[in-house]
Amino acid sequence: MILLLIIMLAAIFTGVPIAIALGLTGTAAVLLGTNIPMALVGARFVGGLEATTLMAIPFFIFAGVLMEVGGIARRIIAFAEALVGWVTGSLLMVATVTATGMAAICGSGSADAAAVSAMLGSDLRKRGYDMDFAAAQIAAAATLAQIIPPSIMLILVAVAGNLSTGTMLLSGIIPGILLMLALLASAYIHAKRHKFPSDSTINTFSLRAVLVTGAQAWAAWGMILIVVGGILTGAVTATEAAALSAAYALIVGVLVYREIDYGLFVRSVRRSAALSAAILMIVGSVSVLNWVISTLGMQSHIHQLIVSTVDGRVGFLILSMVILLLLGMFIESFAVILLITPVLMPLAIRYGVEPHHFGLLLVFNLCIGMITPPFAATLFATSTVLRRNIVDVSMKIVYPWLAMMIVLGLAMAFPDLSLYLPRLAGYVQ
Repeated sequence: MILLLIIMLAAIFTGVPIAIALGLTGTAAVLLGTNIPMALVGARFVGGLEATTLMAIPFFIFAGVLMEVGGIARRIIAFAEALVGWVTGSLLMVATVTATGMAAICGSGSADAAAVSAMLGSDLRKRGYDMDFAAAQIAAAATLAQIIPPSIMLILVAVAGNLSTGTMLLSGIIPGILLMLALLASAYIHAKRHKFPSDSTINTFSLRAVLVTGAQAWAAWGMILIVVGGILTGAVTATEAAALSAAYALIVGVLVYREIDYGLFVRSVRRSAALSAAILMIVGSVSVLNWVISTLGMQSHIHQLIVSTVDGRVGFLILSMVILLLLGMFIESFAVILLITPVLMPLAIRYGVEPHHFGLLLVFNLCIGMITPPFAATLFATSTVLRRNIVDVSMKIVYPWLAMMIVLGLAMAFPDLSLYLPRLAGYVQ
Protein backbone atom coordinates (compact mmCIF):
# COMPACT_ATOMS: atom_id res chain seq x y z
CA MET A 1 0.00 0.00 0.00
CA ILE A 2 2.82 2.41 0.94
CA LEU A 3 4.67 1.62 -2.29
CA LEU A 4 1.55 2.38 -4.36
CA LEU A 5 1.08 5.67 -2.53
CA ILE A 6 4.70 6.63 -3.20
CA ILE A 7 4.32 5.79 -6.91
CA MET A 8 1.12 7.84 -7.21
CA LEU A 9 2.45 10.89 -5.34
CA ALA A 10 5.76 10.79 -7.22
CA ALA A 11 3.88 10.80 -10.53
CA ILE A 12 1.58 13.64 -9.47
CA PHE A 13 4.32 15.87 -8.06
CA THR A 14 6.52 15.40 -11.15
CA GLY A 15 3.77 16.85 -13.31
CA VAL A 16 2.21 13.68 -14.73
CA PRO A 17 -1.51 14.31 -15.48
CA ILE A 18 -3.67 12.89 -12.70
CA ALA A 19 -5.51 10.39 -14.95
CA ILE A 20 -2.22 8.93 -16.21
CA ALA A 21 -0.70 8.94 -12.70
CA LEU A 22 -3.62 6.93 -11.35
CA GLY A 23 -3.50 4.56 -14.32
CA LEU A 24 0.23 4.00 -13.83
CA THR A 25 -0.34 3.31 -10.12
CA GLY A 26 -3.05 0.73 -10.86
CA THR A 27 -0.92 -0.94 -13.53
CA ALA A 28 2.10 -1.01 -11.20
CA ALA A 29 -0.04 -2.64 -8.52
CA VAL A 30 -1.07 -5.36 -10.96
CA LEU A 31 2.52 -6.00 -11.99
CA LEU A 32 3.99 -5.94 -8.48
CA GLY A 33 1.31 -7.41 -6.26
CA THR A 34 -0.94 -9.79 -8.20
CA ASN A 35 -1.03 -12.50 -10.83
CA ILE A 36 -3.85 -10.74 -12.67
CA PRO A 37 -3.38 -10.77 -16.48
CA MET A 38 -2.60 -7.31 -17.85
CA ALA A 39 -5.36 -7.75 -20.44
CA LEU A 40 -7.89 -7.32 -17.62
CA VAL A 41 -6.59 -3.83 -16.85
CA GLY A 42 -8.03 -2.46 -20.09
CA ALA A 43 -11.29 -4.31 -19.53
CA ARG A 44 -11.55 -2.87 -16.03
CA PHE A 45 -10.84 0.64 -17.37
CA VAL A 46 -13.68 0.37 -19.89
CA GLY A 47 -15.95 -1.32 -17.35
CA GLY A 48 -15.58 1.65 -15.01
CA LEU A 49 -17.17 3.87 -17.65
CA GLU A 50 -20.26 1.75 -18.22
CA ALA A 51 -22.45 3.28 -15.49
CA THR A 52 -25.43 4.98 -17.11
CA THR A 53 -25.26 7.79 -14.57
CA LEU A 54 -21.91 8.90 -16.01
CA MET A 55 -23.75 10.03 -19.15
CA ALA A 56 -24.99 13.00 -17.12
CA ILE A 57 -21.46 14.45 -16.94
CA PRO A 58 -20.88 15.30 -20.64
CA PHE A 59 -24.48 16.51 -20.99
CA PHE A 60 -24.19 18.89 -18.02
CA ILE A 61 -20.78 20.12 -19.20
CA PHE A 62 -22.13 20.79 -22.70
CA ALA A 63 -25.14 22.62 -21.28
CA GLY A 64 -22.93 24.75 -19.05
CA VAL A 65 -20.57 25.69 -21.89
CA LEU A 66 -23.47 26.65 -24.16
CA MET A 67 -25.13 28.76 -21.47
CA GLU A 68 -21.82 30.46 -20.68
CA VAL A 69 -21.16 31.52 -24.30
CA GLY A 70 -24.80 32.07 -25.19
CA GLY A 71 -25.35 35.37 -23.37
CA ILE A 72 -26.83 34.16 -20.08
CA ALA A 73 -23.80 35.22 -18.00
CA ARG A 74 -24.28 38.93 -18.76
CA ARG A 75 -27.92 38.71 -17.78
CA ILE A 76 -27.05 37.01 -14.49
CA ILE A 77 -24.61 39.86 -13.72
CA ALA A 78 -27.35 42.44 -14.38
CA PHE A 79 -29.69 40.57 -12.05
CA ALA A 80 -27.01 40.33 -9.35
CA GLU A 81 -26.31 44.06 -9.66
CA ALA A 82 -29.99 44.86 -9.14
CA LEU A 83 -30.21 42.45 -6.22
CA VAL A 84 -27.15 43.50 -4.17
CA GLY A 85 -25.62 46.45 -6.07
CA TRP A 86 -26.80 48.96 -3.47
CA VAL A 87 -24.94 47.31 -0.56
CA THR A 88 -21.50 48.28 0.76
CA GLY A 89 -18.87 46.44 -1.25
CA SER A 90 -21.47 45.74 -3.89
CA LEU A 91 -19.26 44.45 -6.67
CA LEU A 92 -17.80 41.71 -4.47
CA MET A 93 -21.37 40.67 -3.70
CA VAL A 94 -22.30 40.85 -7.39
CA ALA A 95 -19.36 38.50 -8.09
CA THR A 96 -20.61 36.11 -5.40
CA VAL A 97 -24.21 36.09 -6.63
CA THR A 98 -23.03 35.74 -10.23
CA ALA A 99 -20.83 32.79 -9.29
CA THR A 100 -23.85 31.20 -7.61
CA GLY A 101 -25.97 31.70 -10.71
CA MET A 102 -23.22 30.31 -12.92
CA ALA A 103 -22.86 27.37 -10.53
CA ALA A 104 -26.49 26.46 -11.11
CA ILE A 105 -25.89 26.14 -14.85
CA CYS A 106 -22.21 25.20 -15.13
CA GLY A 107 -21.18 22.46 -12.66
CA SER A 108 -17.44 23.19 -12.95
CA GLY A 109 -15.70 25.23 -10.26
CA SER A 110 -12.58 26.23 -12.19
CA ALA A 111 -14.59 27.23 -15.27
CA ASP A 112 -16.95 29.26 -13.07
CA ALA A 113 -14.02 30.98 -11.34
CA ALA A 114 -12.34 31.89 -14.63
CA ALA A 115 -15.57 33.14 -16.23
CA VAL A 116 -16.62 35.40 -13.34
CA SER A 117 -13.07 36.75 -12.95
CA ALA A 118 -12.89 37.60 -16.65
CA MET A 119 -16.30 39.29 -16.68
CA LEU A 120 -15.89 41.40 -13.53
CA GLY A 121 -12.12 41.81 -13.22
CA SER A 122 -11.93 45.13 -15.07
CA ASP A 123 -14.74 46.74 -13.04
CA LEU A 124 -13.29 45.49 -9.76
CA ARG A 125 -9.94 47.06 -10.65
CA LYS A 126 -11.46 50.37 -11.81
CA ARG A 127 -13.48 50.77 -8.62
CA GLY A 128 -10.41 50.33 -6.40
CA TYR A 129 -11.06 46.95 -4.86
CA ASP A 130 -8.36 44.85 -3.22
CA MET A 131 -7.83 42.53 -6.19
CA ASP A 132 -6.14 39.83 -4.11
CA PHE A 133 -9.19 39.57 -1.86
CA ALA A 134 -11.48 39.73 -4.90
CA ALA A 135 -9.63 36.76 -6.44
CA ALA A 136 -9.97 34.83 -3.16
CA GLN A 137 -13.68 35.69 -2.82
CA ILE A 138 -14.49 34.67 -6.39
CA ALA A 139 -12.53 31.43 -5.98
CA ALA A 140 -14.55 30.51 -2.88
CA ALA A 141 -17.84 31.42 -4.56
CA ALA A 142 -16.90 29.33 -7.59
CA THR A 143 -16.77 26.19 -5.44
CA LEU A 144 -20.56 26.48 -5.25
CA ALA A 145 -20.54 24.86 -8.69
CA GLN A 146 -19.67 21.59 -6.95
CA ILE A 147 -22.31 21.94 -4.21
CA ILE A 148 -25.33 23.31 -6.08
CA PRO A 149 -26.71 21.05 -8.85
CA PRO A 150 -25.75 20.24 -11.55
CA SER A 151 -22.56 19.31 -9.66
CA ILE A 152 -20.17 16.88 -11.35
CA MET A 153 -18.69 15.98 -7.96
CA LEU A 154 -22.06 15.02 -6.50
CA ILE A 155 -22.71 12.83 -9.55
CA LEU A 156 -19.34 11.10 -9.10
CA VAL A 157 -20.09 10.49 -5.41
CA ALA A 158 -23.36 8.86 -6.42
CA VAL A 159 -21.54 6.63 -8.91
CA ALA A 160 -18.66 5.73 -6.57
CA GLY A 161 -20.93 5.14 -3.56
CA ASN A 162 -23.75 3.42 -5.45
CA LEU A 163 -26.17 6.12 -4.29
CA SER A 164 -29.14 7.89 -5.83
CA THR A 165 -27.93 10.65 -8.17
CA GLY A 166 -31.13 12.65 -7.72
CA THR A 167 -30.76 12.55 -3.95
CA MET A 168 -27.14 13.66 -4.12
CA LEU A 169 -27.95 16.59 -6.38
CA LEU A 170 -30.85 17.76 -4.21
CA SER A 171 -28.74 17.43 -1.04
CA GLY A 172 -26.51 20.34 -2.08
CA ILE A 173 -29.18 23.01 -2.56
CA ILE A 174 -29.77 24.23 1.01
CA PRO A 175 -26.08 24.03 2.08
CA GLY A 176 -25.19 25.83 -1.16
CA ILE A 177 -27.61 28.68 -0.43
CA LEU A 178 -26.25 28.96 3.12
CA LEU A 179 -22.72 29.10 1.72
CA MET A 180 -23.70 31.90 -0.66
CA LEU A 181 -25.10 33.90 2.28
CA ALA A 182 -21.96 33.24 4.33
CA LEU A 183 -19.75 34.43 1.47
CA LEU A 184 -21.90 37.55 1.05
CA ALA A 185 -21.26 38.22 4.75
CA SER A 186 -17.54 37.69 4.14
CA ALA A 187 -17.58 40.29 1.34
CA TYR A 188 -19.58 42.75 3.46
CA ILE A 189 -17.25 42.45 6.47
CA HIS A 190 -14.21 42.98 4.24
CA ALA A 191 -15.80 46.03 2.62
CA LYS A 192 -16.78 47.53 5.99
CA ARG A 193 -13.28 47.01 7.42
CA HIS A 194 -11.77 48.80 4.44
CA LYS A 195 -14.49 51.48 4.46
CA PHE A 196 -15.73 50.81 0.92
CA PRO A 197 -18.83 52.81 0.02
CA SER A 198 -21.59 51.41 -2.10
CA ASP A 199 -19.68 51.70 -5.37
CA SER A 200 -22.61 51.21 -7.70
CA THR A 201 -24.83 53.65 -9.54
CA ILE A 202 -27.69 51.89 -7.73
CA ASN A 203 -28.25 53.74 -4.43
CA THR A 204 -31.31 51.94 -3.09
CA PHE A 205 -32.91 48.57 -3.49
CA SER A 206 -35.48 48.46 -6.30
CA LEU A 207 -37.87 45.55 -6.48
CA ARG A 208 -38.81 46.60 -10.01
CA ALA A 209 -35.17 46.40 -11.16
CA VAL A 210 -34.82 42.96 -9.60
CA LEU A 211 -37.97 41.72 -11.33
CA VAL A 212 -36.99 43.21 -14.70
CA THR A 213 -33.43 41.85 -14.70
CA GLY A 214 -34.67 38.57 -13.26
CA ALA A 215 -37.12 38.27 -16.14
CA GLN A 216 -34.34 39.03 -18.63
CA ALA A 217 -32.31 36.18 -17.11
CA TRP A 218 -35.23 33.77 -17.50
CA ALA A 219 -33.10 31.25 -19.38
CA ALA A 220 -30.98 30.60 -16.27
CA TRP A 221 -34.07 29.99 -14.15
CA GLY A 222 -35.40 27.68 -16.86
CA MET A 223 -32.24 25.59 -16.59
CA ILE A 224 -32.65 25.38 -12.82
CA LEU A 225 -36.31 24.41 -13.24
CA ILE A 226 -35.38 21.57 -15.59
CA VAL A 227 -32.67 20.15 -13.32
CA VAL A 228 -33.99 20.79 -9.82
CA GLY A 229 -37.72 20.80 -10.60
CA GLY A 230 -37.49 17.71 -12.77
CA ILE A 231 -35.58 15.71 -10.19
CA LEU A 232 -37.56 17.03 -7.21
CA THR A 233 -40.89 16.05 -8.79
CA GLY A 234 -39.55 12.74 -10.06
CA ALA A 235 -40.47 13.65 -13.64
CA VAL A 236 -36.97 12.83 -14.90
CA THR A 237 -33.84 11.09 -13.71
CA ALA A 238 -30.61 13.04 -13.26
CA THR A 239 -29.27 11.72 -16.57
CA GLU A 240 -32.48 12.67 -18.39
CA ALA A 241 -32.36 16.12 -16.77
CA ALA A 242 -28.79 16.53 -18.05
CA ALA A 243 -29.81 15.66 -21.62
CA LEU A 244 -32.81 18.01 -21.46
CA SER A 245 -30.65 20.83 -20.09
CA ALA A 246 -28.17 20.44 -22.98
CA ALA A 247 -30.99 20.57 -25.54
CA TYR A 248 -32.53 23.56 -23.74
CA ALA A 249 -29.21 25.46 -23.68
CA LEU A 250 -28.72 24.85 -27.39
CA ILE A 251 -32.23 26.06 -28.27
CA VAL A 252 -31.87 29.20 -26.11
CA GLY A 253 -28.44 30.10 -27.47
CA VAL A 254 -29.27 29.50 -31.14
CA LEU A 255 -32.95 30.38 -31.54
CA VAL A 256 -33.79 32.73 -28.66
CA TYR A 257 -30.72 34.84 -27.83
CA ARG A 258 -29.17 34.13 -31.28
CA GLU A 259 -25.63 34.43 -29.87
CA ILE A 260 -24.39 30.96 -30.83
CA ASP A 261 -23.42 30.63 -34.49
CA TYR A 262 -21.96 27.59 -36.23
CA GLY A 263 -18.35 28.42 -35.37
CA LEU A 264 -19.12 29.02 -31.68
CA PHE A 265 -21.17 25.82 -31.58
CA VAL A 266 -18.25 23.78 -32.95
CA ARG A 267 -15.84 25.34 -30.44
CA SER A 268 -18.31 24.61 -27.63
CA VAL A 269 -18.54 20.95 -28.70
CA ARG A 270 -14.76 20.64 -28.75
CA ARG A 271 -14.37 22.29 -25.36
CA SER A 272 -17.11 20.12 -23.83
CA ALA A 273 -15.59 16.98 -25.31
CA ALA A 274 -12.15 17.85 -23.91
CA LEU A 275 -13.53 18.57 -20.41
CA SER A 276 -15.65 15.41 -20.43
CA ALA A 277 -12.78 13.24 -21.67
CA ALA A 278 -10.48 14.55 -18.93
CA ILE A 279 -12.99 13.62 -16.23
CA LEU A 280 -13.87 10.22 -17.71
CA MET A 281 -10.18 9.36 -18.09
CA ILE A 282 -9.88 9.85 -14.33
CA VAL A 283 -12.97 7.67 -13.77
CA GLY A 284 -11.51 4.82 -15.82
CA SER A 285 -8.07 5.03 -14.21
CA VAL A 286 -9.49 5.08 -10.69
CA SER A 287 -11.70 2.09 -11.56
CA VAL A 288 -8.54 0.09 -12.25
CA LEU A 289 -6.88 1.27 -9.04
CA ASN A 290 -9.95 0.59 -6.87
CA TRP A 291 -10.29 -2.86 -8.41
CA VAL A 292 -6.69 -3.70 -7.54
CA ILE A 293 -7.04 -2.28 -4.01
CA SER A 294 -10.12 -4.47 -3.47
CA THR A 295 -8.40 -7.54 -4.95
CA LEU A 296 -5.40 -7.13 -2.65
CA GLY A 297 -7.62 -6.70 0.42
CA MET A 298 -6.26 -3.22 1.21
CA GLN A 299 -9.71 -1.77 1.82
CA SER A 300 -10.44 -4.17 4.69
CA HIS A 301 -7.11 -3.27 6.33
CA ILE A 302 -7.99 0.43 6.17
CA HIS A 303 -11.42 -0.29 7.67
CA GLN A 304 -9.88 -2.24 10.53
CA LEU A 305 -7.38 0.55 11.22
CA ILE A 306 -10.09 3.24 11.38
CA VAL A 307 -12.49 1.13 13.47
CA SER A 308 -9.73 0.35 15.96
CA THR A 309 -8.75 4.03 16.16
CA VAL A 310 -12.07 5.91 16.16
CA ASP A 311 -14.91 5.46 18.62
CA GLY A 312 -18.30 6.88 17.70
CA ARG A 313 -20.03 8.79 14.93
CA VAL A 314 -18.63 12.24 15.81
CA GLY A 315 -15.06 10.95 15.95
CA PHE A 316 -15.45 9.26 12.57
CA LEU A 317 -16.86 12.42 10.98
CA ILE A 318 -14.06 14.60 12.34
CA LEU A 319 -11.37 12.14 11.19
CA SER A 320 -12.99 11.84 7.75
CA MET A 321 -13.26 15.60 7.34
CA VAL A 322 -9.58 16.10 8.21
CA ILE A 323 -8.51 13.36 5.77
CA LEU A 324 -10.66 14.77 2.98
CA LEU A 325 -9.51 18.34 3.53
CA LEU A 326 -5.86 17.28 3.39
CA LEU A 327 -6.40 15.16 0.28
CA GLY A 328 -8.32 17.98 -1.39
CA MET A 329 -5.38 20.32 -0.82
CA PHE A 330 -2.97 18.16 -2.80
CA ILE A 331 -4.87 15.90 -5.23
CA GLU A 332 -7.45 16.49 -7.97
CA SER A 333 -10.88 16.41 -6.32
CA PHE A 334 -12.48 14.09 -8.90
CA ALA A 335 -9.76 11.52 -8.26
CA VAL A 336 -10.16 11.84 -4.47
CA ILE A 337 -13.90 11.20 -4.73
CA LEU A 338 -13.49 8.07 -6.79
CA LEU A 339 -10.65 6.75 -4.61
CA ILE A 340 -11.97 7.54 -1.16
CA THR A 341 -15.75 7.12 -1.47
CA PRO A 342 -15.67 3.29 -1.74
CA VAL A 343 -13.38 3.23 1.31
CA LEU A 344 -15.17 5.66 3.64
CA MET A 345 -18.82 5.22 2.62
CA PRO A 346 -19.21 1.70 4.14
CA LEU A 347 -17.64 3.01 7.34
CA ALA A 348 -19.99 6.00 7.39
CA ILE A 349 -22.97 3.65 7.21
CA ARG A 350 -21.41 1.49 9.93
CA TYR A 351 -21.09 4.53 12.21
CA GLY A 352 -24.72 5.52 11.57
CA VAL A 353 -24.15 8.40 9.14
CA GLU A 354 -26.76 8.68 6.38
CA PRO A 355 -24.77 7.96 3.17
CA HIS A 356 -26.13 10.84 1.08
CA HIS A 357 -25.43 13.24 3.92
CA PHE A 358 -21.88 11.90 4.13
CA GLY A 359 -21.51 12.28 0.37
CA LEU A 360 -22.43 15.96 0.61
CA LEU A 361 -19.93 16.49 3.45
CA LEU A 362 -17.29 14.73 1.37
CA VAL A 363 -17.80 17.12 -1.55
CA PHE A 364 -17.97 20.16 0.75
CA ASN A 365 -14.57 19.29 2.27
CA LEU A 366 -13.00 18.87 -1.14
CA CYS A 367 -14.40 22.27 -2.16
CA ILE A 368 -12.63 23.82 0.83
CA GLY A 369 -9.49 21.99 -0.27
CA MET A 370 -9.84 23.66 -3.68
CA ILE A 371 -9.23 27.08 -2.08
CA THR A 372 -6.69 25.94 0.53
CA PRO A 373 -2.98 26.40 -0.32
CA PRO A 374 -0.57 25.06 -1.41
CA PHE A 375 -2.32 23.80 -4.58
CA ALA A 376 -5.78 25.45 -4.42
CA ALA A 377 -7.03 24.88 -7.97
CA THR A 378 -9.69 27.60 -8.02
CA LEU A 379 -7.32 30.15 -6.45
CA PHE A 380 -4.92 29.50 -9.32
CA ALA A 381 -7.76 30.02 -11.81
CA THR A 382 -8.81 33.40 -10.41
CA SER A 383 -5.28 34.65 -9.75
CA THR A 384 -4.27 33.76 -13.31
CA VAL A 385 -7.23 35.51 -14.93
CA LEU A 386 -6.91 38.58 -12.68
CA ARG A 387 -3.09 38.58 -13.04
CA ARG A 388 -2.38 38.39 -9.31
CA ASN A 389 0.39 36.64 -7.40
CA ILE A 390 -0.95 33.36 -6.00
CA VAL A 391 0.89 33.88 -2.68
CA ASP A 392 -0.72 37.29 -2.18
CA VAL A 393 -4.15 35.87 -3.07
CA SER A 394 -3.63 32.98 -0.63
CA MET A 395 -3.00 35.47 2.18
CA LYS A 396 -6.49 36.94 1.64
CA ILE A 397 -8.44 33.68 1.68
CA VAL A 398 -9.05 33.79 5.45
CA TYR A 399 -12.59 35.29 5.47
CA PRO A 400 -14.01 33.14 2.65
CA TRP A 401 -12.28 30.06 4.11
CA LEU A 402 -13.81 30.67 7.54
CA ALA A 403 -17.22 31.20 5.94
CA MET A 404 -16.97 27.80 4.26
CA MET A 405 -15.81 26.10 7.47
CA ILE A 406 -18.75 27.56 9.40
CA VAL A 407 -21.27 26.25 6.86
CA LEU A 408 -19.51 22.87 6.82
CA GLY A 409 -19.86 22.73 10.61
CA LEU A 410 -23.58 23.49 10.33
CA ALA A 411 -24.02 20.82 7.65
CA MET A 412 -22.26 18.27 9.88
CA ALA A 413 -24.28 19.16 12.96
CA PHE A 414 -27.67 19.33 11.20
CA PRO A 415 -28.09 16.54 8.61
CA ASP A 416 -31.55 17.85 7.67
CA LEU A 417 -29.88 20.77 5.89
CA SER A 418 -28.83 18.32 3.19
CA LEU A 419 -31.60 15.74 3.56
CA TYR A 420 -34.72 17.92 3.78
CA LEU A 421 -35.28 18.31 0.02
CA PRO A 422 -34.52 14.64 -0.77
CA ARG A 423 -37.05 13.68 1.92
CA LEU A 424 -39.55 16.13 0.46
CA ALA A 425 -39.13 14.45 -2.93
CA GLY A 426 -39.51 10.99 -1.37
CA TYR A 427 -35.95 9.86 -2.16
CA VAL A 428 -34.98 9.13 1.47
CA GLN A 429 -36.93 8.37 4.62
